[in-house]
Amino acid sequence: LITLQEGDKLFKKGDPADHMWVILQGRIQLLMEQNGQWLPVNMINKGDISGLLPYSQLKTAVGTAIATTPTTLL
Repeated sequence: LITLQEGDKLFKKGDPADHMWVILQGRIQLLMEQNGQWLPVNMINKGDISGLLPYSQLKTAVGTAIATTPTTLL
């Protein structure tokens, strides 16, 4: 299990794209950088499955994921 507090990063831009998660509790905000600003692009909620896997053709994360509430992931 992975436990994050509000504001903790699950991954950041440039990290290897080699994980998958199930959100057991909480919420993760996905952010992308554009013109020097971080913009929200998606919210991952309890029960959602998300990840960065090599078969998706991504080698590294193109954005950053931050917990917006206390979050537990598998």
